[in-house]
Amino acid sequence: MHRGTSFAFAPCGGNLGLDMLELWARLDHRITGQYPNIRAVQEVIGASKNWPFSIRAYFDSFESQFFARQVIDVMFSDPHRLREIALRGHSSCIDPFFKLHQGLAKSLEIVKVIVSGGGGVTDLSVLKGFTKLRELTIAVITPYSLLIQLPLAQLTALHLPLPYIYPKVALSILRQCHSITNCSLGGSGADAFPGITTCLLPELTHLTLWPSHLEYAQFIKALVLPCWTHLYLKGFYFNPPWPTACTQRITQSGTLQLLELDASISTPHLEELFRVSPLLTELSVPRAAFSVSCLEGVASLTLLPRIRKLLCMVDSLDNFYAHLDMFERRESDSSHAAHIAEVTFVNNSGVQESELSGSARCKEMVRLGWKIYVIT
Repeated sequence: MHRGTSFAFAPCGGNLGLDMLELWARLDHRITGQYPNIRAVQEVIGASKNWPFSIRAYFDSFESQFFARQVIDVMFSDPHRLREIALRGHSSCIDPFFKLHQGLAKSLEIVKVIVSGGGGVTDLSVLKGFTKLRELTIAVITPYSLLIQLPLAQLTALHLPLPYIYPKVALSILRQCHSITNCSLGGSGADAFPGITTCLLPELTHLTLWPSHLEYAQFIKALVLPCWTHLYLKGFYFNPPWPTACTQRITQSGTLQLLELDASISTPHLEELFRVSPLLTELSVPRAAFSVSCLEGVASLTLLPRIRKLLCMVDSLDNFYAHLDMFERRESDSSHAAHIAEVTFVNNSGVQESELSGSARCKEMVRLGWKIYVIT
């Protein structure tokens, strides 16, 4: 293989025609160091003949900027077959992409652009020309007015992992996303919400947030999500308490099946959250330990009757064994849906991990088929 160039292909099996489609959909070119081989990219794209293809370029070093324009030009050398692109690197490497002619690749369906370091981007007009675009991930420093002008109405997935995007801006963006099913947003919640109006997202099922302030709960409160099934709340850097507005929104939805919560939450709020989420099948609360009353509710199927996969904290050896008691009580229920198939404990007990996962009782439960893991 050419120096400074690497390719990775996904294994295929079955129908040869479909396999070829899958093969070119996994074309992966990585630019490394000072020796990218542009011809290698040209050769592989040429070998794909008339098949649609996807390509990812990762500019690993600052020196890559001297070749970035050539690489991006080659990526778009056959724009009618290009289905997906992913670009990651310094802004000086990604800048040629934003300077492409609008409407160059109308066949593009998925675009991922992650910019690290350097200046911002002041022109996103190239994205407006992707008339078949349905999934967009963009992490660049850019004026919010440009984000609102993106082709949002046609998207089914939007990911904006930006460090600072205010809730009112996020709501302005989402109000144009009529068909969106999957959304992830970063940002802060430092702005006020005078005269807040709701935002209906009738198709959205997956929501991921990296909020940095408590006020971001007001953003969730503004959403109306009739099909909401998955919620991921990540990156609570200041370890704030669980905002009650989130529980209220989950109550109104009543459809949540997966919850990943990286925040502190009190026992009453945790139990209330479980009561209003009877459809949960997967739960991750790494900063929360179940109380005795909470464990009793889970054991009796009053709480979390459908849970199959669980990650939670244990804060003592007794608390760890109380969880094992709960699993066995649920297992004695005749309903197959009551079985918790997999559990991961975040060890905050002060006890060595080996004393938990290595205990005779835990080993016996694992032997009988439970998947039990302990992490620190």
